[in-house]
Amino acid sequence: MLRIGYVQRKLAGLGAEVVSTVEMAEALGVDPATIRRHIRRNKLKAHKVGGVYHIRLSEAADYLRRYWLC
Repeated sequence: MLRIGYVQRKLAGLGAEVVSTVEMAEALGVDPATIRRHIRRNKLKAHKVGGVYHIRLSEAADYLRRYWLC
């Protein structure tokens, strides 16, 4: 069972205000394509810069609360 607090601490431990789809996927234990699909379906807000999605930690926290409840 995935624990939201664990994932949030793992993401926050990266030392940045934003994370990539790969970092988010690794923290959740899913494929990066899953994260990109959720971005395209407007389940997760992200900004694309130079071909790479950047997800704010606050947006990641909201996403976790809405779609990864444990």
